[in-house]
Amino acid sequence: MGNFSIDTKWNETLDDDGIPVLGDAEAFYGDSGKPNIFNAGNYAVVTWVDKYCEGGAQRIISYNERGGVSVPFSCVYAAYTNNVSGVILDEDGNKIEIPVVWNTLQLTSGERDAKSDANKGVSITYEVPVPDTEDEVVTKTKANWVISRQEDPHGLQLGGADGPGDGASGAAVTHGTDVWYTYTTNLMYTKECARNNFLKQPSLNNEISPLN
Repeated sequence: MGNFSIDTKWNETLDDDGIPVLGDAEAFYGDSGKPNIFNAGNYAVVTWVDKYCEGGAQRIISYNERGGVSVPFSCVYAAYTNNVSGVILDEDGNKIEIPVVWNTLQLTSGERDAKSDANKGVSITYEVPVPDTEDEVVTKTKANWVISRQEDPHGLQLGGADGPGDGASGAAVTHGTDVWYTYTTNLMYTKECARNNFLKQPSLNNEISPLN
């Protein structure tokens, strides 16, 4: 994703009454979550959550208990290809190596804090009649795909440190957290349909919201 940072504020000191005092803004070097990959035939999709969210709708959560650090919400990304093997067949059935091209798409805006993404898909083979012929057909493939994730409207809440570590053990989601999904019936047209079938987020030009 390149180099980027998001300004956040830290409580660096305490005043004479023991009240935290906000220090200068510190750079939050956003991180990417664990990638999740699934392939079907020659199609493959990688999804992950990320702190770098374009669109202007990204929100943050501040933890006074952790010195006032503010952490940006995560959004969901998907990268996809229809030639994960890097090989195609010519008309004679000979293998030709070509570069693998990945397309990357930001699916959500960071309006809600995304986590625990997963994706599954299936490759479908079908026949298309050749124009101006009686019986000739050409065989093609396409992929159906679904991507799910958890979205927290207020961000992850700290736990009571009942366990290993200090301060965040037992962290929990807030009320209203749901599992969301997006799907496409043709993976290579994901940009046109995957964004627009699950969630209204104006910053990403989504206009359809079947789930509330």
